[in-house]
Amino acid sequence: MKSIYTTLFFLAITFSENQVFAQLIDPPCEIPGATLCDNIDAYVSGEAIGPQATWWSTWSGSEGGGEDGLVTSDYAYSGSNSMQISEGGSNDVILKLGDMSEGFFRLEWMMYVPDGKTGYYNIQETEVPGVAWNLELLFGLSAVGVPSSSGEGTISIPFGSGDFTYPVDAWFKVEQLIDLDANTIDVIVDGVDVASFAYAGNIGGIDFYSIDANCRYYIDDVLFTDVVTEVVNVTYQVDVTNYLAEGGVIGAGGMRVGGNFADLGSALPNWTPSDPACAMTDIGDNIWEITVEYPLGSAGLTQEYKYVNTDWFPTGENEYDDGATSLFGDLGCGGDNREVTVPSSDATYLYCWEECSACEDVSICDPVPPTDLYVDEINAFGGMIHWTIAPGTPVTKGTIWELSTGDFRKFTLYDANSYHTPGELLPSTTYGVRVKSGCLEGEVWTPSEFTDWYYFTTDPLRVGQFAQQIMLYPNPNNGNFRLQLNGSANFETSVEVFNMAGQLMSSQLIHSDDAVITLDIQMGNPAPGSYIVKVVSGENITMLPVIIE
Repeated sequence: MKSIYTTLFFLAITFSENQVFAQLIDPPCEIPGATLCDNIDAYVSGEAIGPQATWWSTWSGSEGGGEDGLVTSDYAYSGSNSMQISEGGSNDVILKLGDMSEGFFRLEWMMYVPDGKTGYYNIQETEVPGVAWNLELLFGLSAVGVPSSSGEGTISIPFGSGDFTYPVDAWFKVEQLIDLDANTIDVIVDGVDVASFAYAGNIGGIDFYSIDANCRYYIDDVLFTDVVTEVVNVTYQVDVTNYLAEGGVIGAGGMRVGGNFADLGSALPNWTPSDPACAMTDIGDNIWEITVEYPLGSAGLTQEYKYVNTDWFPTGENEYDDGATSLFGDLGCGGDNREVTVPSSDATYLYCWEECSACEDVSICDPVPPTDLYVDEINAFGGMIHWTIAPGTPVTKGTIWELSTGDFRKFTLYDANSYHTPGELLPSTTYGVRVKSGCLEGEVWTPSEFTDWYYFTTDPLRVGQFAQQIMLYPNPNNGNFRLQLNGSANFETSVEVFNMAGQLMSSQLIHSDDAVITLDIQMGNPAPGSYIVKVVSGENITMLPVIIE
């Protein structure tokens, strides 16, 4: 499903004193990774919600009438607006969520039910309503048509799944954690986990319905987002160079690990090196490694383990018996357990076979994220990104996220604390940037976690900023116009024309020794509207508006 964002606004570019052209666009949602977030504040209060956003509709599909929800400023959890579902059973609003059939999602919103009023919602199997009800909650009702006390509610589908309480005359959060892969759902009302049960359906949409003549409630700050289970990856390495030099032989099963891995939330079994999951990989230079994934909640716990040559016993028995050393597979560190504290970010630990601590002259890489991330020197086409890397983490990788489209740009730098965007960002556009840094050991890069996102918005285009040496005429035109470039001699110059959706409509690349270059642009029969001409000559980048009539 395409990411959808809410606060609608107009990007207006002034081409002359008396002409202003605008394009309705989706602005960024400030919650990274969200499929949908809607604070209702972009809409016109007093009007129906359906015609104001594509993700809001009604049960019948007819928007703007009595079936539709009302945008109101009477109540709001944040900002100025919320959506009102009114008495009488006429409102039947559908929030489309994209017919999700796999993944792990958080679906939540803020809700307000006045004292003495009822409320209702259900989760539909598909965006087209009526196929199946996968969940149904009643507020102020013990069953459909059966009032209960204000502040008391029930889950009516699946029947008997649980009762709950909620505050009246106050905003409270309604949450669903839906794992479509594991087929489970957790329902949380006002911070209390009221029910957990099997969920075999999909996520099509939410039906906010006026359940009876006494129904009135308000919805604000809707969020639909992926749930990311945070993990930490620890790579265990062992160097067997000295072991082999002293006559040791790696068995047919290769190097393995045995430890209390499962106790710490890993998928590896406890103390069973014969299990295929415990096999290490020969990465060359007499070094073997295995990467173990832990839940982030295991950070700070102690991992005990051994490096094992093939297995504990040649017979396959899995018991460590100090009195039967002749039956053991070879064990480094004299058979003692090694101990590692599970870190809070990805890390690599390298040991020599014969040593119980890290190999001498080998640093343990436990990188931490960069700090002090910010952006300055912002103009219409980018800015300067700054950060501070931790000692021993010279390699930095960064991601620039264009929130309105979901597009990403990435960069990699060595031993740097800043990056100047290459002039390819768009004016009046909000971006997020985050970076991570890491240790470099040979060809192995061990990264830290990413920093939090830092958001910035590029400056708007202004005619007064355009380079004086470029002329575009006639403007407006029919798609055929001329560019005159002064001062572009000996530079390779590219000229690109984009529509307001960012699509490339025309592109030319020229190189000339002439002091004045005249270029005819012929776009064929483009649709009337506003376009942007981007001229790149050497290090100079200029954006020009053009109107096609």
